[in-house]
Formats: sequence, C-alpha cells, structure tokens
Amino acid sequence: MYCSRQLPEVRRHLIGFAFGLLAFTLSTPAISQESEAQTPYDSVWQQVSQLLGVREYASALEVIADAENDSGLRAFREQLQIDRKDIQGLQKLAGLVKDRLTTFKEGDALKIGNSEYKFGRFVSDAQGDRIVLNSTADSSKSEKTLSQLDPKTWISLAEPKLSNSAEDRYIAGMFLASVEQGDRQAARQALNLAAAEKIPVSHWISRIEAEAKAREDELGAKKAELDDPILGTWRFVIGDGKRERRLNITFRARGKTDLKTSTWRKVKDDEYVISFPNGASARVNLGPKGEGVKGKMANGTPVKGLRQSKAKR
Repeated sequence: MYCSRQLPEVRRHLIGFAFGLLAFTLSTPAISQESEAQTPYDSVWQQVSQLLGVREYASALEVIADAENDSGLRAFREQLQIDRKDIQGLQKLAGLVKDRLTTFKEGDALKIGNSEYKFGRFVSDAQGDRIVLNSTADSSKSEKTLSQLDPKTWISLAEPKLSNSAEDRYIAGMFLASVEQGDRQAARQALNLAAAEKIPVSHWISRIEAEAKAREDELGAKKAELDDPILGTWRFVIGDGKRERRLNITFRARGKTDLKTSTWRKVKDDEYVISFPNGASARVNLGPKGEGVKGKMANGTPVKGLRQSKAKR
C-alpha cells in the first residue's frame, strides 16, 4: 500500500515516471523569452512567478486575466495564453494531490520531507484544505496546508495519477521549475523529455536559466562585498593643521562599520562615500596598494586614512 512505504525521491520518481533518464538525454537550447530591456510583460510575469512559487494558482490566473484585458499587453497575448494553459496544468497537479490525500485513512504512514507522520484526517472548509498529522514520536498533532508540503511530497502523492504522457511530464517539470525549493535539475530533465515529444518548453528553460544566472550574480555580488579592499580598520584624519580630527573606523561588509551612525558605499572602482558619526560625509579614493585613502568632505575639508589592519576572513 502506498501510504505504508516511503515516498520516493523526485529523480527516482521521474525515472519511474518512464522518463528514461538513463537512456535519453536531450539538450534544449535556451531561447530568450524577453529582451534585456524590460517589457510590460515582465512585471506581469514577476507577479505570476511569485504566486506560482507559493502555489497560489487561482490568484495567478487572476493576474493573467487582468493582463489579457489590458490593451497595453496586446502584443503579449499569445504568451499570456500559454501562461494560462500552464497554470491550469499546475492546478491539475494540485487537484491530484488533494484527491490523493482524501484517500488516506487515519493511522496511515506519511513521510513529509524527512519527517514521519501518521495521517489524522483531511479537512476542507472555509479556511482552506489542510491535513491533520499525528507525530510518530509522541501524541502531538499538527496541521499543514497543502502548499506547506514539500515539492517532492507533492510529486509523490500525485504519482499514481500521473501518466507517461508528454503533457504530464511537462506539468511535473513546470511544477519543479516554479515552486519554491523545487528541484530545478529534475525540472529541466522532465521538460527536455517533454520537448522530445514536440511540446514547446523553451520559455521554461529560459526561466530556469535566468533564475540560475540571477542566483549566480547574487552570490558574486556577496563575494565581492566580502572581498572589498576597503574592509578592515582605518585611522582617519579629517582637516589639516591645528583643526584636525582623528578617529578609527572598522569597515565591515554590506556598508556597515563598527560605529552605529557610520556607513560606507562603493561608488565605482576604488571610489567610496563614507558617512561619519557626526553625519558629515566624505568622498575618498583608495590608493593603488590599498593601504591609504584620500579625498574631501562634502564641505571641501581634506580627509585621509591609513589602514591599521585588514579584515579577518
């Protein structure tokens, strides 16, 4: 009986789903869905993708319906129709998950993520659909909405009703490509196999690649922040002659310092804007060896700094 065995891993499911992953590999070229310049469709898809991520399919369809009635989006009508059909496919998957849960009986074993539960009951009322679970470790109970179940559990619950058709492969691929914490590699495999049977998938492949690129850029930006040459402790001298003011500042990542009211930001190359504790700011340039900075305060007062120590990694 399904409920008494562990739920399979997503990739294992896809293999059992007759995807033939070991025997067939297809590489689908990425076709850019949109130009680099923002289009009216971009903001629509941003709203839709956020809703798909949390499995709010009815709300996503409402956004599509509004967009289809927007004269400014007439040029994107064909893509909006594709999106509508895609979301309806995701609704089908959600329906299969719900239908499967209604067949569980009290006491049936159910694995969600890495946790084992005993099924309590399925509840559907004005507050929505959810399941009551009993802990296998103690007598405690908990509730989970369907959207709180992890993606691989959804795939496993829907598995008995999913066919080997290209359409169902496509639905599984869309789901894993759009849901938060979805398996993007398994999504690509499923979509590529659907493409082998003449289902257009390039818009989803492009989205997967765009997401991966955005994640790569974000990681690169974070690494650049952690490697910024200004990080560390500096001794600053503001002014010159008898009216000099001296202070030490430790620059930290993400524009922070060890002083509560002091911040910094990189303007370009080796140029920085520093906000000092008294609210005054300075624009300085980092020297070629990274051991000194020199510039002026906003009022023209000269400022220079000498590195005391580098940031610890």
